[in-house]
Amino acid sequence: MVQCAHNARQHDPRFKRFYDRYHKRRGKGKALVAVAARAMISIIYIMLRDNAPYRGQIVEMTTRKLKRVKYRASVGLQTLLGTALALCGRTFSIGVY
Repeated sequence: MVQCAHNARQHDPRFKRFYDRYHKRRGKGKALVAVAARAMISIIYIMLRDNAPYRGQIVEMTTRKLKRVKYRASVGLQTLLGTALALCGRTFSIGVY
């Protein structure tokens, strides 16, 4: 379970926030156990109870981010990636897949 908590902390923003909050107060080991014991088990219980898949990322947030990136590209605002690629002499385009 602790290995799962390590992976979740690195890849899921919700678990990372939970871990960071406990890490400051209690230390690394206790924070990992807290993520494993409290956060992960609560989510697993709800998934099993409701027979629902895990929803790690909120769809509305992703949609809003995509709209913001498209808008910035349409009005000509360069992103950090675009600036870095321009300095290297490369180009990029933003599209929806």
